[in-house]
Amino acid sequence: MSVMAVPPPIPPPGPWLFPTPGESGFTADDLVDLPVGSGHAEIVDGTLLLSRQGGFTVDDLDRIPGGDGNRYELIDGMLVVSPAPGMPHQVVVTRLATLLTALCPPDLFVFGSSPAVRKGRRGSLEPDVVVLRKADVTAAFDRPHAWVPVLAVEVLSPSSRTMDRLVKRGIYARLGVPCYWIVGPSTRTGPAVTVLRLDPANGEYLDEASVGPDGTVTTTVPFPVTLRVADLHSLG
Repeated sequence: MSVMAVPPPIPPPGPWLFPTPGESGFTADDLVDLPVGSGHAEIVDGTLLLSRQGGFTVDDLDRIPGGDGNRYELIDGMLVVSPAPGMPHQVVVTRLATLLTALCPPDLFVFGSSPAVRKGRRGSLEPDVVVLRKADVTAAFDRPHAWVPVLAVEVLSPSSRTMDRLVKRGIYARLGVPCYWIVGPSTRTGPAVTVLRLDPANGEYLDEASVGPDGTVTTTVPFPVTLRVADLHSLG
């Protein structure tokens, strides 16, 4: 007996429009405004998780117009829609990209507004900050998404804590990203940074350091970095 795969439902032609959530992220009220063909929906910490038979692909991402403030990512065929980050998040992202750029060696390049990191047709992530080899950046002009970052950084938002601390940690390890940083931009206690380094022996991240708001991040991989965590919150 042969078994034929059932193709996923095909959304109607045209742009794929999603609702824009409030400051606290997606709620049950937003589910009634999801586009046709978006599949089964769940909400975790204000982040919208969509799944359907056959999964989503990068072709689905290409049908979503930009400019609505949402972030769209694919994790093993699941569509993850995150609300726009707040001002504290954006300040930390901008400051970190600036500080890393000042320390970055000439063969590497820092993106503060990350290009998508894609693996196959069912995976696409957008770190808040990435460091890429310049050779990969140049190659991407003709062959998009042909890179693995040497450093990926996620800055936590209330809606992204679970995804960044657990799910994305595993995905970046599987992609072979040597270094992964998780930054908590707390306005109450100040920012904190967790530095993770990939162990090539088992393909998992090891905690290299966890640095609080009064501490200093010091590491040699992927390049020598010494920065005060408090500077991530500074506007000067």
